[in-house]
Amino acid sequence: MNKKFRSNIKKNTAELISGNKDFESIYQIMFGPKSALLDNIFCEKLDGYRIHSLTYLQMNTKIRSIAAGIVNTIGSNSKYIGIDLDNGADWIACFWAILMSGNKPFLINSRHPISLEEGMFHTLNIEYNIGKEESVYSPKLLNIDVLAETTCDDAQNFTFENEFALPTSATSLNEKICIYTGKEIATQILNTSEIIKESARMTAFYKGKIKQLCFLPFYHIFGLSAVYFWFSFYGVTLVFLKDYSADTILKTCRRHEATHIFAVPLLWHTVWKQLMREVKKMGPKQEKKFNKGIRLCSSLQNVFPFFGVKIAKYVFRDVHKKLFGDSVQFCISGGSYINDDCIQTLNAIGLPLHNGFGMSEIGITSVELRSKLKDRNKNSIGRPFSQVEYKLAPDGTLLVRSDSICRKVIINGAESDNIDSEGWFDTGDYAKVDSDGYYYILGRKNDVIIGENGENINPDLLEQHFATTINHPYCILKAPGEKNHFEPALIVQVSKYVSAAYLRNLISIIYERNELLPDASRVRKFFFTEDDIVSKTAVKVSRQYVLRGIDNGSIKLISFADAKEKQSEAFDENNSLAVSIRDIIGKNLNKPVEEIGVDMHVVFDLGATSLDYFAIIADFNKEFDINIRLDDKNSCYTVREFYELISKELSGGN
Repeated sequence: MNKKFRSNIKKNTAELISGNKDFESIYQIMFGPKSALLDNIFCEKLDGYRIHSLTYLQMNTKIRSIAAGIVNTIGSNSKYIGIDLDNGADWIACFWAILMSGNKPFLINSRHPISLEEGMFHTLNIEYNIGKEESVYSPKLLNIDVLAETTCDDAQNFTFENEFALPTSATSLNEKICIYTGKEIATQILNTSEIIKESARMTAFYKGKIKQLCFLPFYHIFGLSAVYFWFSFYGVTLVFLKDYSADTILKTCRRHEATHIFAVPLLWHTVWKQLMREVKKMGPKQEKKFNKGIRLCSSLQNVFPFFGVKIAKYVFRDVHKKLFGDSVQFCISGGSYINDDCIQTLNAIGLPLHNGFGMSEIGITSVELRSKLKDRNKNSIGRPFSQVEYKLAPDGTLLVRSDSICRKVIINGAESDNIDSEGWFDTGDYAKVDSDGYYYILGRKNDVIIGENGENINPDLLEQHFATTINHPYCILKAPGEKNHFEPALIVQVSKYVSAAYLRNLISIIYERNELLPDASRVRKFFFTEDDIVSKTAVKVSRQYVLRGIDNGSIKLISFADAKEKQSEAFDENNSLAVSIRDIIGKNLNKPVEEIGVDMHVVFDLGATSLDYFAIIADFNKEFDINIRLDDKNSCYTVREFYELISKELSGGN
């Protein structure tokens, strides 16, 4: 561990313990005139080809100017003010400036439906949002650029507020707000020093630096607590992304040499599936060699944890060059269940991946921190931090007690009693604990399916079983069966343009995979849908969201039997534009154009990688002199889809 960093940990931890444990004391330790962090680089972001950075001292100046601007404009009235910005230095500056001005931040979730967010504005009586430009929201705009121009001398004093409001991920689409004060955040920060003692890799440097990739949004408790507060409190550098496309994430990690990546399983599953597709494409001989390397590096890491990781990175150096680069030292997955094969493979290649647990209401409460690969691969969520208590309720759900639990929860405008009389919060997750005190999440209580024979069927475990088979958003629901019992149903989201041949092949693979399950646990009903099953408010598929969509008709189901009869719409594939599109796809994938059907998916049917995909987009922009920007939320994958999009662009968007 770097000597200066060790000193910062010791000094800042001691000051936080002896201080008031409020936001003003946290701020002074990080940014105040006596802070040991002022010369440290606070954040980095690519500005063209140049890395632009800000120090902690520069951030302090920016924060004070914005705070002065807020006071001059609306005063210090202990009001909630929304933050309507993307992740970045401006977001952090506004968070602190609002508190410094004597007001309280509301962390707007830009993925929420407008109506849901507006309900929260009404509940908290929010009149102003800070942002860059007028938005769809009703509160008045406080322009951050104007506020930042306010003159603020060193003598100006501020009276801090000590509270902020966090909207939950809202997978149920209920209006839920968690209220936190400085005390709860201070408790979560203090967990960091204990984590560092237990896991030396947590503070592993690369070329003398620790750089935390800001993949998770700060309005998410995982992003705010673990990505921001855990690290910035001790002076590390945050790395911000230009966008969230797969290509940008990988290139940003390599360019900035990020050392720490904390993300939801969605990212890790994407990386793992892409890796395994690439291995399959290399042929049986290379696949056998890859698997041999996996076994060797796994064994080495169990005997020599740190040296084994170095060997794994060398053995799989070509893989790392295409992924995050050589710099990554420590990773955490959290937010939902991560597939066993995924965590085992990524750990084996030398990408140290640890599983953690937390919720919007309780913060981050545990992480699996053991250094040996065999322990991390057990998919435990670790043991509770020393300032957190776990226990299992009589029905098997996980209960949590800690000073890190939010001060109160507001659901649909009314305050909720979120903890019992003894201070325990029921997470609603079934869990188990081993003889060493390590906990494992087994699934959500509300999602368990009781089959006809009375056996409990865990849909989370079923979803894990299909993870290597299905490369689309999917989920397992409980559907009505015979004799008033329920049975598992599989819902898979596919594009309306996916080929009939691809669907038939996918159905066959899913059926074969299902046959490997015990008869009592097998999926009984199978459906495709062309509608989104992932809410824009969420980082994962919510079964409650899907059920609601099925009930209100926004998610329409097609049985596998009907999907087999799918017919493609008529399309003039000899149109000159369509021919050019096929030529570009063929050139990038090294395939004859006659093998590229108009409804073939470039990834699933034609085997394109994410880098191939973005190369195709770049060639389209160059060839047709347009500027289409596609990512995972707004994508085209077939000749037909590309034709419709490019035609629209060429006609001026009409």
